[in-house]
Formats: sequence, structure tokens, C-alpha cells
Amino acid sequence: MMFQVRFCDGRSISYSYCDLREIRVRDAGHVQLCLLGMEKTHVSVTGRNLSELAELISSGKIKSFSELGPRTFDRPESSPSIDKVTVETLTGP
Repeated sequence: MMFQVRFCDGRSISYSYCDLREIRVRDAGHVQLCLLGMEKTHVSVTGRNLSELAELISSGKIKSFSELGPRTFDRPESSPSIDKVTVETLTGP
């Protein structure tokens, strides 16, 4: 089973749930997914009200999530929003 990350520029990347090793939540606005497949990868998600996103990923109940880009004022502050997704491939010993 895989989950897909969709970017605001139209790109998408799919990751295998079996590669997901760790989910780090710093606060309700920052979630980091640590994956270990062919390469070690960190997917950082920043926005607001992302606690439910971390819970859905940890239980394998989400198939995709989308980067919405810069915040706009037409969304209520209480609604979840993914402003930026950063993918970092780690190399080295």
C-alpha cells in the first residue's frame, strides 16, 4: 500500500507505507515522515492544524495529501492546511 504526496506545481510522489519508519510531530504545524527504502528520505510537511494528518498516516488511512501552496485568506484559520512539503534524500554513513 502506498500514499501519494501532491505538490502545488503538479508533481506527485508515491511512497510505500512499509518504508515509513517514524512520524515526528513538532507541533500542530509541522509533521516529518522518515522513510527508509532504497534511500533514507525525510518528507517535511508544514502548515496548520496537521495533527489529524499525522494520525491518519500513522494508522494507514490516508491515500494522498496535497500541498496547497502559500496561505490565502479565504480559508478559515481552524481548517487544516498544508502550505509546503519538502522532500530531503539523506546520504552518507
